[in-house]
Amino acid sequence: MEKRSKHKKAAKKPEGKKESEEPIPRCILSKGEKVLLTVEAKPGSKSDEIYELCEEFVGVAVQAEAKGGEANANIVKFLAEVLGVKKTSVSIDKGNKSKSKLIEIEGISAQEVYKRLSSYMQK
Repeated sequence: MEKRSKHKKAAKKPEGKKESEEPIPRCILSKGEKVLLTVEAKPGSKSDEIYELCEEFVGVAVQAEAKGGEANANIVKFLAEVLGVKKTSVSIDKGNKSKSKLIEIEGISAQEVYKRLSSYMQK
């Protein structure tokens, strides 16, 4: 009869993941060399800010009104500043006329996007 150990084996850590890396929310998706960010826009706010970071979306409030693409331009500019990338590296992939948007970001990893958004939220 085979003797069973009372101790459970430790689960193996996935290869390539550092222990300090936090799991990235679903709203931040790595797609090849780009990162896709699901955003809920709140135009006409008192200030430009990230008001929420959850699994489903990143809440971005901007002062600009949703007229003539002003809010969209402000969202792109604001996210570029927060993430520390060029404005030309941030674009709206889907949702130009909706509060729900899919933002495409180049030149930064999904892990770094999450780190910088989290850091901004803690200010």
